[in-house]
Amino acid sequence: MSQNVLVIGSGAREHAMVWKLAQGSRIGTLFCAPGNPGAAEVAQNLDIGVNDVEGIWSAIESNNID
Repeated sequence: MSQNVLVIGSGAREHAMVWKLAQGSRIGTLFCAPGNPGAAEVAQNLDIGVNDVEGIWSAIESNNID
């Protein structure tokens, strides 16, 4: 069973996290908010600020993020 995952942040740590998560067999769709160009290579960046709680919740609901 695969899971849709959201990583929140835009730095090198978040890039490393999405890079490693993308290698997992249990990952469905990988999202990063707001993300960065490196993260965009393996995840779908979402144009949502890290402090935009309502935007994050909306993205979770609309993208079926687990």
